[in-house]
Amino acid sequence: MHQHLLETITAIGMAFGIFGNLNVIIAIFRKKILRTKGGE
Repeated sequence: MHQHLLETITAIGMAFGIFGNLNVIIAIFRKKILRTKGGE
């Protein structure tokens, strides 16, 4: 029971970590797109 709880917390943590990385990547791409549009 206790181990299952830890596995659930670990899975949630990994999911949030993946989403966090996606948000960072999206933010970087948006900045690059805005820079290229502004440069043209």
